[in-house]
Amino acid sequence: MFQYKDHLGNIRLSYGKNPATQVLEIIEENNYYPFGLKHKGYNIAAASTNQASKRLYNGKELQDELGLNMYDYGARNYDPALGRWMNIDPKAEQGRRWTPYNYTFNNPIYFIDPDGMWPDPPSKGWNRFMGGLKLVGGILEASAGTAGGIATSWTGVGGVVGGVVDVHGADVAGSGLSQLITGEDTSSLTSQAIQSTGVSKGTADAIDEGISIVGSGAAGGVALKAESAAKVRVNIASEAENVAPVTDKIYKRPNNATTPAQRASVQGKPCVHCGGTSTPMIVTILLH
Repeated sequence: MFQYKDHLGNIRLSYGKNPATQVLEIIEENNYYPFGLKHKGYNIAAASTNQASKRLYNGKELQDELGLNMYDYGARNYDPALGRWMNIDPKAEQGRRWTPYNYTFNNPIYFIDPDGMWPDPPSKGWNRFMGGLKLVGGILEASAGTAGGIATSWTGVGGVVGGVVDVHGADVAGSGLSQLITGEDTSSLTSQAIQSTGVSKGTADAIDEGISIVGSGAAGGVALKAESAAKVRVNIASEAENVAPVTDKIYKRPNNATTPAQRASVQGKPCVHCGGTSTPMIVTILLH
């Protein structure tokens, strides 16, 4: 028996050579509703004892004993009339937003579930797409870590944080590149280390993604703070070089702008922004 399959692995046409006439003939034609229930009333079906003819939706074997009409996927049994599994999802912790009885995230046009364990796209294209995203994200994270480390190298701690983020970004980018090339779902070394402690792959990957987000944000924030601190240092140095006037007289200002204590505190000290007659004096304390 020979079979034609569609992109989801559904057996659409079964044919073979009639042993009596030695002529090819159609044994069975199958058309399905999206969730796998077979159309009735017009499909071609000839009597056949070949067990291959029971492999229909997704190429799985139809269990028609006792009229149950469920498909055996290995890990679970599937009822196409309900569009739901008859058993709880073995990897339910990876899909906490979904009922553990859902079939292919309620999207059977695109996803398939090869063994009843977890839905997957019908090809490696999706894995390659996600690998490309991981590659770009890892490069951006590593760049943020490098920039943050260089900008904060004078603090010591900032340089270490930047280096850690840089290494993790390179790890994510490497796993993304591998996944992009092979099409196989590839975890980073960080995720693999987390999984070695007994954490599930889905949870470990989620933690790894969180590390990327926090690391990139921390590196960028440290870099911005370092840039701001550098500007403050430059401004203080520039102001220190200027010869500021000495305030040895009381400005004529409103009472609510300058108090006697404020006036006394600035006498004989460098005044950077002495202001006008309606603004308070501002004195800079030079940092050394």
